[in-house]
Amino acid sequence: MKIESAEENDFVTRTFLKAPTGTYWIGLSDQKIEGEWIWTDESLLGNYTNWGNKNPNNHNGNQHCGHILKGRYQLNRHEFKGFDDGEWNDLKCSSTLGYICEQLSP
Repeated sequence: MKIESAEENDFVTRTFLKAPTGTYWIGLSDQKIEGEWIWTDESLLGNYTNWGNKNPNNHNGNQHCGHILKGRYQLNRHEFKGFDDGEWNDLKCSSTLGYICEQLSP
């Protein structure tokens, strides 16, 4: 999923993040070059971002994939606090999350 505007981010939040808490991969990473965030289609992040709470922060030097959160979320005994619905965070790419895919028009 490539999120390029606040409207798209709001759509994703309303459509996929309906439970009180949750999180999904959005196809964003800086695995190739630290700090250079790209989408799965290899395009650069662009002008729109919705990083939350001092992110991306590459905590412990191993957070290279982006996900979108709804409310408070707990993963592997780590609770994500202080995020608003639809904000992005960087996380270890090996974490098990759901994911949101985007179907391209023909």
